[in-house]
Amino acid sequence: MLRSIVQIVAPRLCLICEVALTTTGDQRPAGVCDLCRERLVAPGDRERSSHTCRAESTDGQSAIGGLSAQHSPAMTVVFAFSYRPPVQNLIKDFKFRGRLDVGAGLADELARVVTSHPNPDAMVPVPLHPRRLRERGFNQATEIAKRLQIAKKLPILINNIQRNTWLGPQTGLDTKARARNVAGAFSVERSIPPHVAIIDDVITSGATTGALMTALGRRGARRFQVWALAHAVIR
Repeated sequence: MLRSIVQIVAPRLCLICEVALTTTGDQRPAGVCDLCRERLVAPGDRERSSHTCRAESTDGQSAIGGLSAQHSPAMTVVFAFSYRPPVQNLIKDFKFRGRLDVGAGLADELARVVTSHPNPDAMVPVPLHPRRLRERGFNQATEIAKRLQIAKKLPILINNIQRNTWLGPQTGLDTKARARNVAGAFSVERSIPPHVAIIDDVITSGATTGALMTALGRRGARRFQVWALAHAVIR
């Protein structure tokens, strides 16, 4: 309650440098200032922050996160940041310390990027396993989707889309190991519209997203976008 009052009275601050944010000309909310935004996407990623991979790609792999073109004739991966400090620390604060205000600010930055893309029929947050959801108290992907909904006015599909497999941390696993871990991890017991955006906090190997695409595709999805706060490179 107190935080809500403070946010109304006090100016919104940049998540990184804490300078007061001014309203953008297009009235879209911002999580970081213009200067920090320029610094937080690695130069090599700037042109790839909106990446489309098509079925005719020769190796079947997207340059972003290892996502395979076999899932969709046209699949667009969109992210706001590179997954490195200080964004990496902010995402951890959001996920593991319950800083939903930080998550909202980061999601506002993602909203700035996805507004230039065609609207899908709906958004699908990557589900958490029920045990993980009980432990954390919220699904970070759902919180991101709720914030994006303010800008995009899209339905969020949650019911009857489940994660059935409990996995420990995937940190340190290579792309093939991650793919084996999440194969068959999701079940979808509802019809899905043809064009959906999958929402997640970080795209790494693309294994989790690919497994969810497979499950959604069995229920009617044919075209996919992937919207994530950040893109991480497996080293």
